[in-house]
Amino acid sequence: MLGDLYAERSHLTGNTRLRFYMSIKNKDLIFNFYSIFKSYVKTEPKIFKRNKLNKLTNTLHVDIWFSTLKYEIFNWVIEDFYIKSGEKNIKIVPKDSYKKLT
Repeated sequence: MLGDLYAERSHLTGNTRLRFYMSIKNKDLIFNFYSIFKSYVKTEPKIFKRNKLNKLTNTLHVDIWFSTLKYEIFNWVIEDFYIKSGEKNIKIVPKDSYKKLT
C-alpha cells in the first residue's frame, strides 16, 4: 500500500478495488504487479498522458495504471491503511505494518 497504490470503495459496506498508478518509467514494475493481480483484473494496464508539463524534464507527464475489480478480499486494505476524515479517506502507515511486511 505504500507508494503508488491506493484503494477505493464506493460506499461504506461495499467491496474494495486496488488501483496501481505510476509513471511510465515504472512500466516494468506495473506489469509485474499486473502479472500478480491478473486474475482480479479485467483489462491490461493503460497509458495516460496528462496535459501537465513535468518541470524537471520539460516534457508531458505520462503514466501507466490498472485497477482490480471490486472484491471483498481487498476490504482489509481500506480498514488497515486508511482513516476516515470527514467525507475523505486518508492513507496512513498502520502501527502494526511491520507484521504485514514480514
